[in-house]
This record gives sequence, structure tokens and C-alpha cells, in this order.
Amino acid sequence: MLAKSAGIGLNIDAEEAARLDLSLDVIEAVLSEPSLAGWDGFGVVVQAYGKRATHVIDWLYRLATRLDRRIMVRLVKGAYWDTEIKLAQVESLPGFPVLVAKHHTDIKLHLLCRQIA
Repeated sequence: MLAKSAGIGLNIDAEEAARLDLSLDVIEAVLSEPSLAGWDGFGVVVQAYGKRATHVIDWLYRLATRLDRRIMVRLVKGAYWDTEIKLAQVESLPGFPVLVAKHHTDIKLHLLCRQIA
């Protein structure tokens, strides 16, 4: 509400795989706040290397449509890649929540940009 009253944008990261569901709950709660209706300064940062990035973009689109809101989306790649790999190794997960080859991330980023456009 302070960002809206100051006329500035505010981005929330939907980046860390382990907290993604919690982040999406926070994003939905904020966007559902009636006092923020008409404010187009809300944004979400999505990691393109995340295996769930396409799901997140689709979810954001459905949320924006349902609430009749606009959401700025910032796609980034690589900010937490090494951390995500290490956490998956430490927790002995059967796979990684991120793409492991840079060229796969580049391809996914291109596809996500087309999906958003």
C-alpha cells in the first residue's frame, strides 16, 4: 500500500524452489487486496531456469485475469542456480528443481518471453 501511495513499483521474488508455493500465496494475497485495485506497479520476479517457471507464468496470467489486474513480470536466469543445486544435493533429492545446462535455460527464457508476449 505504501508503494502504491508513493507511485512506485514493487517486485516480489518467486525464485527459490523451496519457498515457491509460499511466495505464490503471498503474491495472491497482495494482489487480492481491494485497496490495491487499479495499481499496476506490482511485479513478480521469476527464475527462467526453474523447472516450474512455465507453471508460474501461467498461474500469474490466470490470477491477473481473475482479479482484472496487470502484473509486471521480470524474468531472470541464474541468481540462485548454484544454491538450488547444492540444496538438492544436501537433501538427497532425486533430481534438481532447476535446469542444469545453461543452453536449456536460454531456450526456456526464449519460450517464456514468447509465452508472456
